[in-house]
Amino acid sequence: MKIKVGQKINFGIPYFENKLKYEGEIVGFKNSNIVVRYQTSINLITYQKQTEIPFSFIINTLS
Repeated sequence: MKIKVGQKINFGIPYFENKLKYEGEIVGFKNSNIVVRYQTSINLITYQKQTEIPFSFIINTLS
């Protein structure tokens, strides 16, 4: 799978025995991880966040 900065992806973050699924945009690479910017809502307030994930967390690419 080829990935590049600016590409949209779906990714999952392990949470207990399940996965939290998000849609985000790749903004860079750091060490052997992908830096992803995504949005999440808490109490009806939308936040834009950034995190580092390993390649194995990618579910699929969108663009």
